[in-house]
Amino acid sequence: MARIGYIVVTFEFKQEPNRWLGRCLQLGTATYGDTFEEVREDLTELIALHLNSLEGVGERKRFFSENGIRLYRHKPAHKQSRLQVPISEDVVTQRQLVHV
Repeated sequence: MARIGYIVVTFEFKQEPNRWLGRCLQLGTATYGDTFEEVREDLTELIALHLNSLEGVGERKRFFSENGIRLYRHKPAHKQSRLQVPISEDVVTQRQLVHV
């Protein structure tokens, strides 16, 4: 499938006593694992699957529009695409640039 641009999504990670939870706020995709790194990698893979599925059924454009997801035709120059903000001791929010 040809790549058409980029989107910026927000990951939210929450540490619980024995695991980390991760979710993409815009797509509703979520996962959990033993470490922050494991959850971040799994979430990135799940987002790719989610976006490919949307494209495969012809729903990407509608979904992006309904969920306020902006498609950038060229890679955004701003540094905000990798912003990581600790909200509290156990919650971290990270903006992620995704090539779609």
